[in-house]
Amino acid sequence: MFEGAADVVSLTASSTTSTVGGEVTFTGTVSPDRTGHVIYLERSGTDAHFHIVKTGFVATGSMYSFTWTFGAEGTKDFRVLVPGGEENVSGASLLVSVAVSGVAPVKFLPPAS
Repeated sequence: MFEGAADVVSLTASSTTSTVGGEVTFTGTVSPDRTGHVIYLERSGTDAHFHIVKTGFVATGSMYSFTWTFGAEGTKDFRVLVPGGEENVSGASLLVSVAVSGVAPVKFLPPAS
């Protein structure tokens, strides 16, 4: 049985608010360095469990980035998970919540050029 320490995963959102159709970028790092390792962006579902919504790989420097586009209003809770393997125990970031409101009314959009 593997008894190593869990990976430490940080998570930052480019914004904690958005609109339907808007995007937020989630970035962070994994320690120790896990360059090339699979990493998951997960969202909390209505069943109170986390579900994988995007899959990526840890980039050089042990950094990662995911962009998410919102399709519905409400508070959306995300985390990032690095699954365990032969060399590491899985690690998950702290939860980040994004408050999503409806699409911006047309009167608030910039004028057409």
